[in-house]
Amino acid sequence: MRNLRFLLLLSLTPFLAAITCQPLVPPPPELGKPAITNIDLTYTKDALGEYIEAVRISWIPPEIDSLPVSYYSLVRKLPGDSIFDIFPMSQFIPADTLIFEDPLETQVFPKDTVNSVYYKVYAVDDLGRQGQVSDACSLRIASQPFDIVFGQDNCLEWESDLLGGVYSFARIWNDDSGDSITSPIVRVYSQTDDPASFKFCIQSQMLPIASGKWNYALFVELNEVRSVKIGYFNVP
Repeated sequence: MRNLRFLLLLSLTPFLAAITCQPLVPPPPELGKPAITNIDLTYTKDALGEYIEAVRISWIPPEIDSLPVSYYSLVRKLPGDSIFDIFPMSQFIPADTLIFEDPLETQVFPKDTVNSVYYKVYAVDDLGRQGQVSDACSLRIASQPFDIVFGQDNCLEWESDLLGGVYSFARIWNDDSGDSITSPIVRVYSQTDDPASFKFCIQSQMLPIASGKWNYALFVELNEVRSVKIGYFNVP
């Protein structure tokens, strides 16, 4: 009987020897903060292919990259919002993409005051873990340019109700012909209660411009308060 017990112990030895304790390996640190480097107004295309106003946000990757970045996500806070939240297309931004254009609704542009929009960005690693959230970056937005006219004199005119030394420039382009023209930046000091008026005339050596649909983007700025208006006019 003693020999049988000894043989039984011998037969269990390989199984007992295979059970070992492995030390727990701590997971790699979470990803650090990305940093938003620039925020500005621009234009982009909507789902119907029409140009609309947008905010362009750019950032740099987090300094702590213990694991590769799988994707980025943005959160924002618009006028009237109490918290930061995700928004359309703001998640699963590819890791090699460091610029995002967020289309704006017209209600973001105020009538007679200044609105602020805020953005934050964070990275998600290959384990699906969210990294640290960046510091917030804000953009102050004013009312849009108005009274926009493209006349027979081949001049584009517009006004802004920002008071003071207002900077502005225009960009026009024709997708069909591939032509684009950007005006110089000018500064106009508006009079009290009178809008600042701007006029951009196409130089004679560029005439005649191609017929068809011309898009325009009108940019204005005063003391880091900005606005933009997107539209189009037709040339016979």
